Amino acid sequence: MLFYNINLAIRFLLELILLAVYSYAGFKVGKSPILHWATGILLPLAVAVVWGLFISPKAPIDIPYILQLSMEVFLFGLAVFLLYVFNYVGLAGSLAVIYFLNRAILLFLEKGM
Repeated sequence: MLFYNINLAIRFLLELILLAVYSYAGFKVGKSPILHWATGILLPLAVAVVWGLFISPKAPIDIPYILQLSMEVFLFGLAVFLLYVFNYVGLAGSLAVIYFLNRAILLFLEKGM
């Protein structure tokens, strides 16, 4: 149970990192400071809304698990791609590996419980 809770904590940290990456990417869009601020705030907000509505364990909208997992993988995959595009190759690889391992461990532990 302790191992499961540790992985849930890592999962939460990954979600915070996901929002930070989208915020960083939003601040890099365009040349106008207003556009930087707008996308820097609205992009992670949109991701948080999608996450809360569809992916969160307590999501109010129930969708098939495979669709939920696909949305999650897409959001993390896009975050990895954005890190790569902004030349943070090491961070991109680290995020991909840590996300994949954490997700695999949680799937294994949830099936075994």
